[in-house]
Amino acid sequence: MSSEWVKTKLKSHIEYNKGFAFKSKDFVDEGYPVVKVKNFTSDSVDITECQYLDSESVKVYDKYLLNEDDVLIATVGSWLTNPNSVVGKTVKVPKGLDNAYLNQNAVRLKAKETIDQRFLFYLLKHDKFKYYIVGTAQGSANQASITLNDIFNYEFPLPPFSEQKRIAKILGDLDDKIELNRQTNKTLEEMAQALFQSWFVDFDPVIDNALKAGNSIPEALQQKAEKRKALLGNNPHALPETIQSLFPSAFVWNEVLGKWVPEGWEVNDLGDNLNFRRGHDLAKTKMTGNDYPVMGSNGVIGYHKEFTTSNPCITIGRSGNVGKPKLTLENTWAHNTTLYIDNFKGSDPFYIFYLIQTLNLSNYRGGSAVPTLNRNHIHPIKVCSAPNELQLILSQHISKYHDKIESNKVDNITLEGLRDSLLPKLISGRILL
Repeated sequence: MSSEWVKTKLKSHIEYNKGFAFKSKDFVDEGYPVVKVKNFTSDSVDITECQYLDSESVKVYDKYLLNEDDVLIATVGSWLTNPNSVVGKTVKVPKGLDNAYLNQNAVRLKAKETIDQRFLFYLLKHDKFKYYIVGTAQGSANQASITLNDIFNYEFPLPPFSEQKRIAKILGDLDDKIELNRQTNKTLEEMAQALFQSWFVDFDPVIDNALKAGNSIPEALQQKAEKRKALLGNNPHALPETIQSLFPSAFVWNEVLGKWVPEGWEVNDLGDNLNFRRGHDLAKTKMTGNDYPVMGSNGVIGYHKEFTTSNPCITIGRSGNVGKPKLTLENTWAHNTTLYIDNFKGSDPFYIFYLIQTLNLSNYRGGSAVPTLNRNHIHPIKVCSAPNELQLILSQHISKYHDKIESNKVDNITLEGLRDSLLPKLISGRILL
């Protein structure tokens, strides 16, 4: 560490605002997002599932408005045994999160002129701060809390501002590449979902064929047909003829589903297309090795030397966070908090993955204290099944997206490892720039 680095306390270099205790009656279905501690990811904020304030309510809450790169710290949380919700968890507000407001149980930090804002974030991502702040926490076995004074009294060596900027740039460039890969993956996933939606939910190719053939369009589908005509103009087919010809050119009414479906397509039980099986118990203490991911209801919860299901693996939450499907393109241990598909019965796995997403399986949950999903309740769900030939063509398109997604995930593991290796060395001054 250079002699130019000065030992100091955090309180000399930041301004702060605690989050506000918004009332449940203030929340509306859409508007300005409210960021809660449960929206914190490993290093950012995800508002996919959040609550909102209306334009009138926010007028009196300006001091709780968040800005890009604001540093947020959870002042209530768990102990270190549950790292996903640990007290003192530190994240920063991502680019594009506009007009969001901070809820209670968190504090927002802004840098004064003596410290760079991004450097501040990386300073507080150092394990030294994590262990310091958890060491100051008080509470019960299940919940810990920290005070603002605990945060403010954190002591650390502060480099000159120019070196702060250089450190923040190195770590920030790595994070920017990681985020770019994440956003690319999100776009690829949205493209895959849009393709499935077009072919097998909106039945766009069937409408196109019906229009070209001059067949009647059911009244319920007339609005979609008009949009297709406006979109395609004089070119009635958006797909290559070899694919377009595999779709029928008429619809039939199905009494069971209560809607129009493509002529000739089978309506059957979900269980005719796949078989769900309950996952296998595996305590955290029994997870050994790092060969295969262990999939829980919320995603990967660890790694193990053995697997229960081969690539590709589709799981859905069975208890807790129920019904949301996860696709893993590697051998996997399916945990007992999930259901997993052990037999696709001739169906294509990619087709099945996107079909399940349209079924809102969480609506079939039971239980009161802990929501649960019973496979015997979802196997009888009626679905309109596309012919295998079209399933395979969909798979050929979508698998390219998922190959790139997996490649980006691997890249991110490398980038995150490099960042996590450099961060403590740069922040502590063991590497000087």
